[in-house]
Amino acid sequence: FPVVIALHTSGGFKSVKKQISKYTNAGYAVYSPDFFRRYGITKSNRFETWTTYRKQIEAELIEIVEVIKKDPKTDAKNIFAVGFSNGGYWASFLAARKHVNASASHYGVWRWPTSSGWNGFPADYFYSDSNPGLAIHGDNDSVQKPRFVYPQLEVVERKSPKFRKHIFS
Repeated sequence: FPVVIALHTSGGFKSVKKQISKYTNAGYAVYSPDFFRRYGITKSNRFETWTTYRKQIEAELIEIVEVIKKDPKTDAKNIFAVGFSNGGYWASFLAARKHVNASASHYGVWRWPTSSGWNGFPADYFYSDSNPGLAIHGDNDSVQKPRFVYPQLEVVERKSPKFRKHIFS
């Protein structure tokens, strides 16, 4: 089976659980790690996803991809990532660093506040030879505000010719 790695929002695993059947019904195997539970991350301390636990989560997502590639029921050459909000960040990471064939970030996190200003990951993950990534966002999003997101998407567009964005009005 081709594989989709479905990555949750800052609301935790329950926020992506209902999406899984859409992919399995379309013929994909689905892996969906609950990276919040492992580290005790909640909506209130969600920024720790990228500050305190970023390196660990990166390593574990790479490990999941390796597990998928060894699964005899999966097609190791057809692994994709889709993420919603917080998970959109991680889906972008996986494609940008070529761990999966392509990604889709639905209203993903592209910038957040830190004690020293604003951090612009995941745009920093992308290079000219990154695998394809798609960012889907809306002009009226009140959570991932366009004024913070769109400049980061423009950075990625300049860096990675296989990156696309689709903006809903």
